[in-house]
Amino acid sequence: MAIYAYLSAIAAAQDRHSARLDEFAGVAVQHTATLAGLAGMQAQHNAAIAEHSAKLDRILEILENR
Repeated sequence: MAIYAYLSAIAAAQDRHSARLDEFAGVAVQHTATLAGLAGMQAQHNAAIAEHSAKLDRILEILENR
């Protein structure tokens, strides 16, 4: 009986660990989605910076030719 009690305790611990791993997996999925959103925002910012840089270069070119 002691062996079965020990195996039952091991199974219960495995169930708790499995539930905890599922929680971690859920958090990882949320973090992945957040990072994807941040990457998208960074791409938008990079595009805006490139556009502003081009405009500033054009302004400087106009001023230099005066």
